[in-house]
Amino acid sequence: MITKLHTKSFGGFTLIEVVLYLAILSTLVFSLSSCVSLISNARVKNQTMAEVGGQALQIVQVLNRIIHDAQSVTTPTVGDEQQSLSLVDSDDNPVTVTLTDGSITINRGSGAESLHNDRITASNVEFKNLSRPGTPDIIQINFTLSYKNDFSNSIYDYSKTYVSAVRLYK
Repeated sequence: MITKLHTKSFGGFTLIEVVLYLAILSTLVFSLSSCVSLISNARVKNQTMAEVGGQALQIVQVLNRIIHDAQSVTTPTVGDEQQSLSLVDSDDNPVTVTLTDGSITINRGSGAESLHNDRITASNVEFKNLSRPGTPDIIQINFTLSYKNDFSNSIYDYSKTYVSAVRLYK
């Protein structure tokens, strides 16, 4: 007599299927986490660049207004270049713009005021008088702004040099 063996079929996965599914799942998780990391790094870098650019715009606008409205420039003299700017404002008050401890500061007699926030460091500040004798003063402004990298992460490393020129309105 021949007996038939009936095997029961279980609805589970084989070991090869489990390994294959785990490999696919781990690849997807790794790809997704890499993508999220890249997007986060790009966002931080863009915020860093925007912070430096915004502070530079603020500095240029303030200096343009001060120089444009000044009565005269004391230093630098015609054709000269210096690291500070001295002028006389419309109320006959002396105004000085200098680089002090990594900050571009303006001194109007009542104390020094920084032109940017503490997350930015300024360097290479130069003022050049581009005018000719007998003409209104034209002041060229050069400065470099850098984001303070307190985290020692290369994402926060950003520096840019800015150049502007302003003519006194006399």
